[in-house]
Amino acid sequence: MKIPMSLSTLLLLLLITVSAPVAQTGGPYSITQSLIAGGGVGPSLGATYSLTGTLGQSIAGGNSTGAPYSVRSGFWTGTLAPTAATVGISGRVLDAAGDPLRNALITLTDGSGAVIVTRSNAFGYFSFDEVVSGQTYLVNLTARGRQFVPQVITVRDSLTGLEFRSLN
Repeated sequence: MKIPMSLSTLLLLLLITVSAPVAQTGGPYSITQSLIAGGGVGPSLGATYSLTGTLGQSIAGGNSTGAPYSVRSGFWTGTLAPTAATVGISGRVLDAAGDPLRNALITLTDGSGAVIVTRSNAFGYFSFDEVVSGQTYLVNLTARGRQFVPQVITVRDSLTGLEFRSLN
């Protein structure tokens, strides 16, 4: 024997099946969270149920209305820009004769004027961690009694083995 099923009964069964792993309250139903994310700008109200979490992003989508329900859903809108990765820069500071310079001050200045500073160790080695890639930097060096020519570097990936020599 075939049992006829109304559209509202089918919709109700669908909602029960989809929302089984999350909290449901009352009767008629109130779904407070979706299976993937609690997005949505809720609550979305209908004749016999309330849906407060949707599968999409809360700031996107549109309001789908029609008797007897209303659901808000959607995904990201607008432009999503990648964040800049950070890389390491390392090298050595030497005097004109090729001997290591300890305690030299090395500064990286980006196009917006932000400055990152480090010092060379007893063997003249230095390193910067977490330098934003895709930027161009002005490198200035300062050491007691020494002169250096400022350098411009564009960072696209980690840089190792940089060498800076003083003029005197």
